[in-house]
Amino acid sequence: MTGESLKSGVDIDAIAQQVIEDARQSAVVIGRFSPFFHVPRESSLEERTAPEEDLDVEYINRIKDIPFQPEGDPEHIVVGIDGSQRYCGAIADGEGIIGAVRAAITATSKTAEHRFQIESSHCISLGPYLLPFLYRNNQYLELYNTLLTGLFSGYGVNPISTISTSHLIDRTRNLIEKFAQIKAIQRIRNAIIVFDGATTLQTVDTPKAIWDAILEAAERNNNTIVGVSKNSSLRVGDKFLLDTIPPFPSGRRLKDCHEGLTSSMQQRIAGRVFAARFTEFGRVFRFDTIPPTNRNLAETHYEVARSFLTNDLFSRSSGYPNSVALADMQCNLLGSGTERMLRARAMQDFGVKMESRVSIMKNLRRFSSYVVHRRRF
Repeated sequence: MTGESLKSGVDIDAIAQQVIEDARQSAVVIGRFSPFFHVPRESSLEERTAPEEDLDVEYINRIKDIPFQPEGDPEHIVVGIDGSQRYCGAIADGEGIIGAVRAAITATSKTAEHRFQIESSHCISLGPYLLPFLYRNNQYLELYNTLLTGLFSGYGVNPISTISTSHLIDRTRNLIEKFAQIKAIQRIRNAIIVFDGATTLQTVDTPKAIWDAILEAAERNNNTIVGVSKNSSLRVGDKFLLDTIPPFPSGRRLKDCHEGLTSSMQQRIAGRVFAARFTEFGRVFRFDTIPPTNRNLAETHYEVARSFLTNDLFSRSSGYPNSVALADMQCNLLGSGTERMLRARAMQDFGVKMESRVSIMKNLRRFSSYVVHRRRF
């Protein structure tokens, strides 16, 4: 944005209601856009590093590699869900900011005859939604609470009393992403649902009521949930979780790190936590598993890990799951076509001109050159 004034007559509540209605209409087609989806009947604190004194320092030395190879033929569809956000700029006179959020659901399957090819792929996109977060009279909080209670009506979710202005867009993106997750789990059966991120319960972003609904729907529809995280601050023994698998020797590796976490952290995680390398030379990820039943049996979680490796595809270089990569591409907000659309909507809906990403990058390069020049002297 170039700091222009917001268009008069902008109705924040109407914008929120439009987002809620559009998201609900988009979710209706989940389960109908592919013949291998079955639509069942409709049913009526941030992660922190655990304290050192509660850690089992010797646990890391007792972890053994669990067999981690594809087994049998692919038999499940894999559903990837991801969300994205973009800060579009500030409104004049410090009135607020404008941001864009989006979520995507992708479904892929492969057959035994084409083990390394996608047989079919389908996608549903929620958004992009361009939203004004106005600071005057805490209108940004009103917008957030309207989305929260509207998207999750019937789940016992209550409005919040405060929210950091520095996390407005990120928290709103999480609402759209969680809505996509819960609708996909409710409307799809016998699938592997892949979340981009951890399965930590009762965080600031995700109330317990939402997680309760997700876990109940997963059990009812026999859906397996896995979470893949590129970063993690969890410690296992005297190491970070992502450091429990060394780069050499190479190969697929899976290490059960759950018992090495503190007891309080174990209670705050919905599933079981592993460190995993999905391809021979890929990176290490935090890997959470939530089977639909028998969640307390370690062997059930191992079966989930092997099933995920069998049914999904993975980048040879990074080891990143194809299901989440496809969802990330579908909800990306940095493409030139998406940028033109957002710029047109910002002018039409709010009367504000959005500064292009190219101009932003030019300013960043100009600033970095200035810093480098100053440091030379």
